[in-house]
Amino acid sequence: MSGFDEFAKLLVESPVTRRQTLRKMGAGLAASALAMVGIGCDSPTSLAATSDAARTGTIMSSSDDKNKDSEDDGKCRADNRTCKKHSDCCAGYCDPSGTCGCKSGTTNCSGTCTYPGMDPANCGACGHVCPAGQVCVHGVCTPVSGGTCACPAGQAACGSICVDLKTSNQNCGACGVVCPAGFICQAGACVLSCQAGLTNCGGTCRDLRTDSVNCGACGMACPAGQVCANGACSVTCQAGLTNCGGICVNLSSDVANCGACGRACPAGQLCVAGACVVTCGGGSTNCGGTCVNLMSDVANCGVCGQVCATGQTCVGGACVVTCGPGMVNCSGTCVNLAANALNCGRCGAACGPGAACMSGACVCPAGLRLVGGMCIP
Repeated sequence: MSGFDEFAKLLVESPVTRRQTLRKMGAGLAASALAMVGIGCDSPTSLAATSDAARTGTIMSSSDDKNKDSEDDGKCRADNRTCKKHSDCCAGYCDPSGTCGCKSGTTNCSGTCTYPGMDPANCGACGHVCPAGQVCVHGVCTPVSGGTCACPAGQAACGSICVDLKTSNQNCGACGVVCPAGFICQAGACVLSCQAGLTNCGGTCRDLRTDSVNCGACGMACPAGQVCANGACSVTCQAGLTNCGGICVNLSSDVANCGACGRACPAGQLCVAGACVVTCGGGSTNCGGTCVNLMSDVANCGVCGQVCATGQTCVGGACVVTCGPGMVNCSGTCVNLAANALNCGRCGAACGPGAACMSGACVCPAGLRLVGGMCIP
């Protein structure tokens, strides 16, 4: 059960009338739930209503609860039964613990039952107050910018996902800038990805232990007739290395002499155990010789070869329906939560017979009022 469902249940179980419960739900809880799932953040007025709605009530003593929640015959209002010995009537229900405490899913913060997953005055923990202009989403204070939830610090919004432009191979330095095969994103720039033991010398991976043009350091060339052995210029090659045209190379790892002198690996590939293979940077996977991001590639969504259907995109490694502006994906169908009677305000929230959905809330025609989800005179 989601945090929103738990909180809605708490409101229903609280000692208030059905009409008061609906008023609380309409006052800000639905808008707060939309913010929790990333659909949008609220205005300052809605945020205040959310803060009030997140606090479910003040804890009272056992005697106060008994006076408020019990009928004259001693029975609890909600379950219409007399509590057993050492039980209190709390919020209309018998409490076997003998004390009136907070319902499941809420936390006692200085005598007030609150939901820390969405209460900006107690966000994540009692007393943790979100700064002005921020809302509490899943127990974390989140900035609000132009009516939409901002990405965490250090990340930027690229389409519908938050990415780190300094390390994302699909969004390197800016959204949509994809690093080519064999390159990775470092500090917001695509750089050549060299395997362990190799060094990037002017855009080429070199083994400083064996490269006669870069012997011991980039640009350090050996004299004519000498080879580079273990980072020093010498006449002969050490054990495990082979002289290829005056250069001592490791045929197991040299991309220019992979497995044999003169056998060069194609661009974007490395030499591993004497064979050319595709090596992908962080966050990418080798699918049929191509480095792809399984989290966002529609042709390889989640696993290699998993193609998303037309009209879908790959988000977090799963194919999802892409809805237009003002529409929300509810179980594979794009709906307008502001006017859809079957999904009014949130997915699955259906209006009762005779009621219509306006601005995300169920309303009745003139002359009728909404009671228990139905329109009555």
